[in-house]
Amino acid sequence: MIKEVKTADELRQEVESNEIVLLDFYSPTCNPCKFLATQLPEIDAALGSAAILKIDATELTEARDQYKVQGVPTVVILRNGQQLDKFSGFKPADQIVEELRTLGVGI
Repeated sequence: MIKEVKTADELRQEVESNEIVLLDFYSPTCNPCKFLATQLPEIDAALGSAAILKIDATELTEARDQYKVQGVPTVVILRNGQQLDKFSGFKPADQIVEELRTLGVGI
């Protein structure tokens, strides 16, 4: 499931209700963020029942600060609300999926 999150309450609800969550922090003017967005369906397929939440870091600054996002794109991987991994910059879907497998997430 790929979903745009607009509020801190919505983010909290999604994190609490999904075991595995991938947070995609982006900016609408960021070209690497746009490239990453095209990779999300492939990542979503590998994650199975996990949630991919897109967060505009320029709008939802509370979440940006909570996860200590300093640049975009930044991806934060959570399991049961706890951070497993975080990386900044564009990575192709196959590298992200491999990283998820290394963490024991997805298929």
